[in-house]
Amino acid sequence: MSDPRQGLPHTLFLITAAIPVVTFSNPVWQSLHALAWILLAVEMVRQRRWLVRSPRRLWLPWTFFLGWSLLAALLSYAPSETLYDAKKLLNYLGLFLFVTVLRSAQDYLRVLAGLAVVFSLEAIWGIVQYVVADDPLGARARGSFSHHMTFTGLLLLAGFLVLPLLSLRPQGKEWLWWALAVLAPLALVASLTRSAWLAMIPGAVVVLAFRRPRWLLALPVVLAVLFLAVPQVRSRALSILDTRGDYSNVQRLSMIPAGLRMVAQHPWFGLGSRNQVKAHYAEFESDPPTPPPAQPGGPIPEPYEVPLHLHNNVLEIAAERGLPALLAWLAALLVYFREVWRHLRRRPARRHTLEQDLVLGSLAACVASLSMGMLEYNFGDSEVSIVFLLALSVPFVLRCPAPEVGKAG
Repeated sequence: MSDPRQGLPHTLFLITAAIPVVTFSNPVWQSLHALAWILLAVEMVRQRRWLVRSPRRLWLPWTFFLGWSLLAALLSYAPSETLYDAKKLLNYLGLFLFVTVLRSAQDYLRVLAGLAVVFSLEAIWGIVQYVVADDPLGARARGSFSHHMTFTGLLLLAGFLVLPLLSLRPQGKEWLWWALAVLAPLALVASLTRSAWLAMIPGAVVVLAFRRPRWLLALPVVLAVLFLAVPQVRSRALSILDTRGDYSNVQRLSMIPAGLRMVAQHPWFGLGSRNQVKAHYAEFESDPPTPPPAQPGGPIPEPYEVPLHLHNNVLEIAAERGLPALLAWLAALLVYFREVWRHLRRRPARRHTLEQDLVLGSLAACVASLSMGMLEYNFGDSEVSIVFLLALSVPFVLRCPAPEVGKAG
C-alpha cells in the first residue's frame, strides 16, 4: 500500500522512522537502514524514476566529504584497516534517506514521539544506575548503551529536539515531550559527563533566545541548582575549571598541539581512521602529560594512556581525513545553518508554527551536539551521528513559512 503523499510505500516510512528510535541496538538500526535503501531502490526501479531528494546545496558538500574520506582511506597508513572502517560512511547516507522519506511535520512528530518514549526510559535507567552505584564515576550511568558518551550524546539530541514542542497546543503527545524534557537533564547530570553538561548550555540558550528571551536571566539559577546541589556533582562540575590538577583536562589540552602537528604534516589526506590516530600519536606528542601524584587517602591516579582519538570533531576529522574533508564538513554545516535561518527569521503570524518549533528543536540539538563535539569526537559515534543527521534533515524537508503581508521576505 503506497502513501499517496509521497508515492512511496508506507512500509518504507515505518522502517525509516524506526532507525533513530532503535539506536540502542547497533545491528537492528543498521539493518533497518540497509533495508530502507533496498526498498527505496526497488521502488525506483518499479516507478522508473529517481526518487532520492537531493538539493544541490545539500548533496554537494556531503558528497565531497564522503568521497574525500574514501580517498583518504585509500591513501592512509593502513589502507586495509581504514577501508574496512570506511563502511561507516554509509551511515551518513541516512541524511538523504530522511530527506527523501520524511515529508511533513507530522512525520517528524511521529519519529520524535518514538524517540521520546525510548529515551525517557533510557534516562530513567541511567538515573537508577547512578543511584545504586557504589562509585558513580567509576561505573558511569549509560542506560542500555556500551559507553556513557553514546548515552549522553543521544540524550542531548533527543532532549533538545523535543524541547520547543512543549509550547504546542494540546495534541495528545504533551506528556511525551514533558517526560523527556524533565528526565533528560536529570540523566545527563547523573552521567557525570562534563562535556555533555557544558553542551546543555548553548542548546538551552538557543531555545530560550527564540522563545523566552527573558528566561535567559534565570538560566544561571537553574544550572546552579542542577550542578551544585549534590556534593558529588558539584565537585565534578567545579573540576571543569581545573586545568592543572585534573588529569583528564590536562590530557585533552595536550591533544590540541599533537593534533595540530598531525594536520600540519598530513594536511591533504590525514592519517586514516580506525585507530590510526592512536597508533601514530606518540610521533606527534612532544611532552606527554604526567599523572598527578596520589594523595593520601585519595584515589589512585589513572596511568597514562595514548588517546583513542583527539576528543574534538574538527581536529579529528582533519587528522583522519585531511583539511579538504574538514572544509567540506564545515561547508555542509554552513548550508544547514543558512537553511535554518531561512525558517526562523520569518514569522508568518504572532504565534510560531509547528514547523518552526521543529526547526528550532533541530537547531538546539545540533548546536548542543556540536558543542559537545568540541570536547569529544561524537561525530565518529555511529549511533549519535544517525540521530544528528535526523536533526540536520529537518529544515530541508519542512516548508519555509511565507513572509507576513506587507513585509519584505
